[in-house]
Amino acid sequence: MKLKAKERAILGIIVVFVATITIFLATRKMDYYIDELWTYGLANNIGNTLPDIEFGKVYSGMGPYGDFFVVKNGEGFNYVNVWQNQANDVHPPLYYIFIHTICSLFPNSFSKWYGIAWNIFWMIGITILLYMLAKETINNVVSAVGIVLAYETSVIFLNMLLFIRMYTQVTFFVIAFAYLIKKYWDLKLDKRFYIWFAAIVLLGMLTHYYFLIIAFFLSASLAIHLILEKRFTELKISILTALGTGVVYLLCWYHFAGHLFRSYRGKEAISAALTLKGLVNGLVKMFNIINKEAFAGLLIAFAIVILVYIVIKVRKKEKLINYESALFLSAVSYIIVVSKIAPFYEDRYLMPVIFALFIIIYLVVHNILKMIGLQRNADYIIVILFLAINFFNLASNSFYVKMDYYSAAKNNFITTLEDKSCVVYIDDAWEALYFYLPLQHANEYIFVNEDSVDSVLESQKEDFVLVSIPSKAKLITSDLYFEELYVSGKEGYYLVDK
Repeated sequence: MKLKAKERAILGIIVVFVATITIFLATRKMDYYIDELWTYGLANNIGNTLPDIEFGKVYSGMGPYGDFFVVKNGEGFNYVNVWQNQANDVHPPLYYIFIHTICSLFPNSFSKWYGIAWNIFWMIGITILLYMLAKETINNVVSAVGIVLAYETSVIFLNMLLFIRMYTQVTFFVIAFAYLIKKYWDLKLDKRFYIWFAAIVLLGMLTHYYFLIIAFFLSASLAIHLILEKRFTELKISILTALGTGVVYLLCWYHFAGHLFRSYRGKEAISAALTLKGLVNGLVKMFNIINKEAFAGLLIAFAIVILVYIVIKVRKKEKLINYESALFLSAVSYIIVVSKIAPFYEDRYLMPVIFALFIIIYLVVHNILKMIGLQRNADYIIVILFLAINFFNLASNSFYVKMDYYSAAKNNFITTLEDKSCVVYIDDAWEALYFYLPLQHANEYIFVNEDSVDSVLESQKEDFVLVSIPSKAKLITSDLYFEELYVSGKEGYYLVDK
């Protein structure tokens, strides 16, 4: 689909608007989820997926974190290392290749902006493709623009743009795949379709394994459509294309099998998939996340509207089986599967399909407004509704989102570390990532484990801050006086009085 100059201008304005909001939120991002820090380590660290910690050594500044996060002189553009790190980890390599490339352009430095800028890059692609998909679906420029605005100003989307992981990138490939299916839903599948099918699936699967789930459901929907239309030759070639793409993928990234069957994440997913235990609980938790972050608590109301619309369609004996219903059912099926196999109940696993919910809800509300005679103003009513919902959702949290990790209490606490020495108790090297940001404000810090903790504690001549997971810290300091400075989640900081 070739965009007109006016459409390109409108999309450009949306991109600038969303990018401005993202940058505003990102300036307030004060901390990182541990996986965000691992993004830099897996992309840049040479020869290991864990930081190299020397217990008992006095560090200051970046210390071992710099070695883990940063591309040093002469180590840039080392894609063999990125590939090997991901083989040793549990994710495919494409996202980390891109992050390593960006960091290689800025050696000897570490910044949240490298990852956030990459998300903004994919946001531009998402804006264009989502508009094209929406326009193909609704056949209305204003509606398509409205869908893009509704989706991209939502808290759940902005949250994803601040999260320095591969979920913005994989969302782009999911939307690209959904657009490809829509484009050819009622057209004869040609060579271009099969080439794009293979390319998108390969790139999506090299970004995140969960891409396979939504690609399967969308592909199955297309297959059923081809069967109902008696387009068996196209179905046969599509199946062969999918199988061939799978073979090429395994030749490129044979570590998929090891990650699925031998890694801890793969074993967790398979174990969860083989039982129905926890399915309802997982669905409820994921529903609550979507309800809160995407629709500000109005998801049940929208679900009722969808049911009413389906009833009306059934009573009028109108066709229910079409691309839109296939997209909706594919998204719902993905959510059900991910609710069962995901290691955590978090919005990042839902992000690849949230756009589909916005399309369907917008379409249904739009059609209902048309039924009651508000066709002329339908788009303006819906856009104002969604912008109001998104603004309220953002304003209700003082214009912060979850992934900026802002905490007034933590911010105040960090200033107290500037002249302090810290003793950091960890059992494994990866646990050091929990404490990265506060330690950057400490005068110095020492990592200890079970073998070294006693000798290091005894050697401290002045008051110091003990840093650890809270439950461990209280055991370690059972014979010392300590004052709780800041405790949240996995982080515990205690002032020890010598």
